[in-house]
Amino acid sequence: LAKKYCCSAVVSVEALEEILTQTSWKIPLWNSDFGLLRLLDHPMPQPTLPRKCLTQGIQYTLQSGNSIQNSGHKRMYTLLQMQSEDSSSKPYRILVQSPARSTMTHQHVNLEYFPERGLEELTPQEQSLWILDSLLAPHFPIELLRVHVKENNTEWNIEVCETVSVSHALASSNEMLRRTWNRLLIVLNAVVDKRLPIHGDYLLVKESTDTMSLHCADENEPVINLENHFQTADVVKTSLADLLECARPWKWTSS
Repeated sequence: LAKKYCCSAVVSVEALEEILTQTSWKIPLWNSDFGLLRLLDHPMPQPTLPRKCLTQGIQYTLQSGNSIQNSGHKRMYTLLQMQSEDSSSKPYRILVQSPARSTMTHQHVNLEYFPERGLEELTPQEQSLWILDSLLAPHFPIELLRVHVKENNTEWNIEVCETVSVSHALASSNEMLRRTWNRLLIVLNAVVDKRLPIHGDYLLVKESTDTMSLHCADENEPVINLENHFQTADVVKTSLADLLECARPWKWTSS
């Protein structure tokens, strides 16, 4: 399919979401078809913040209950034509693979710890997923489920269900969204750049800084020690700095 439409890369939607929303990540990068096609795979699991961990658990529960499940291991494919901000660069095509869906909506969960004080603001990184949704399936509505988390995180209920769009995201944080998407384009531009010699298995790594690094595996030394990595991948970070990163301001209202 990628050959048929002259794609430069096949990218998992999970990798795109990780690049848009996370400050650090590790994503396997493969070479295929004699170097003509790059494959950006699922991101490596990483330690998470409490907010993200609970959000993922609630979202999975809602998807299971509402039959928004993957159809086995089937994947759907979307062809995207990309262009960097540099007008002199040529556009290129990527094939995005994502889980097959059985409902005609995109759903996102936002935790609301104090709904009596007002609804919480979403970060530009979280809102950037709405743009990604609209690119992959523009005819699907995007629903934001605001979930009230009760005492000790053991009970929750859907407080508000909003229908959101790209216009909502751009109206609230235009410049920050532009920066977020520009970072994604920088990564994709690097992945498809044929001047970058990629032969074998690699790991594309971004730490908390704005720099990326490419790590190559050889026969004698793996690119990453999987046993050590997975021992810490399921850790939920609970330091004071991590907990403060989970906090969100409330949306300003006329009252």
